Amino acid sequence: MEVLGDGNCLARSIMMALEMLIDDNAVKAFLKSLSEFIRQRPEVFASGALEKTYDLNSNEDAKRFELFCDGVEKWGIFCGDLETQAAAMFLNVVIIVDVLNIQVRRTLECELERNLS
Repeated sequence: MEVLGDGNCLARSIMMALEMLIDDNAVKAFLKSLSEFIRQRPEVFASGALEKTYDLNSNEDAKRFELFCDGVEKWGIFCGDLETQAAAMFLNVVIIVDVLNIQVRRTLECELERNLS
């Protein structure tokens, strides 16, 4: 699958795999819905988003978690394990990221560059 690398490529890839509409408005709507899904479940997602144990009573943690959710919705911060897990739960699907083929392709590209030099 060829996907536009615009900061929302994981969202576009998931939407493409599920044969969803993939225009910019649809991607924005998907990310908004996903960020709301994450916001409503801080006990599930906050520790991963903040990369530490989340304190439900801490204003600082609450603000950082909100910034993370804003990032998912508005700034294309959507590419890690946590976001992938959230998308899978939100859509009720299993998402498999094939990292092996990415690594193989990068290795082959490096070998090709070395051979051309």
